[in-house]
Amino acid sequence: MRKPIIGLSSNYWGADEVGLTTKLGLPEQDWDMLACDYSRSIEEAGGIPVILPVIKELQTLREFLKKIDGFVFTGGQDISPEFYNERPARELGKVEPVRDSYELAVARELIYNTYMPVLGICRGIQLINVACGGSLYQDIPSEKPDALYHSVHQYPKHHPTHKVNIIEGSKLYEIFGSKCIMVNSFHHQAVKKPAEDFIVTATAEDGLIEAIECTGERFILAVQWHPEMMYERHGEQLEVFKRFVREAAGFRQKIATD
Repeated sequence: MRKPIIGLSSNYWGADEVGLTTKLGLPEQDWDMLACDYSRSIEEAGGIPVILPVIKELQTLREFLKKIDGFVFTGGQDISPEFYNERPARELGKVEPVRDSYELAVARELIYNTYMPVLGICRGIQLINVACGGSLYQDIPSEKPDALYHSVHQYPKHHPTHKVNIIEGSKLYEIFGSKCIMVNSFHHQAVKKPAEDFIVTATAEDGLIEAIECTGERFILAVQWHPEMMYERHGEQLEVFKRFVREAAGFRQKIATD
């Protein structure tokens, strides 16, 4: 049996400074791009990573989804609050509405029209939550001032900075076999109101939501931290990707036998 093919969402940058700064591009070029940590973690877990660019036509997206076995929503910019019916706060970071609109369409197509396994990471948990009707803290420090400091960019990417408490009986608990793990933290937005049909399965010490899963048997898991940055130094974090890739392999096998 072939290895499962895993789609990865890409960052979209609508301005040309990425190409001009790196001298890889020319004026008036926009960019699809993704840190290598994501594809390396999928390959290490036994999958074949394929990065999905921003494309225009929904039918083109549907054709792509026919070829893959699982999908990862990756990290990146803030999500525009217009998509959960709020006005922008002063503390809102950079948003890219082109990526937001596109990825929300991808998420809804995957979640409502397929049974494909889905994994969300950092922005990915926020994207999935908004796509299904939930809301976000636009900025944790200003909206939840008693929270921990969650945007800890002073440390290396792999360094754990706070505890996460995991709910027993959840898919996340099955993955780690523990009620408490240490994670890295590079975000200032977070899930505020969980979407319908999703349950909270992990929280930080301050009560902030760190993981959600869909109810029932289907594998849709999203986490707020970055396991793809941690697994080389903290091997247990690779278990997130191993479980996800196994679910994708099972999905492909079921499709093949139906």
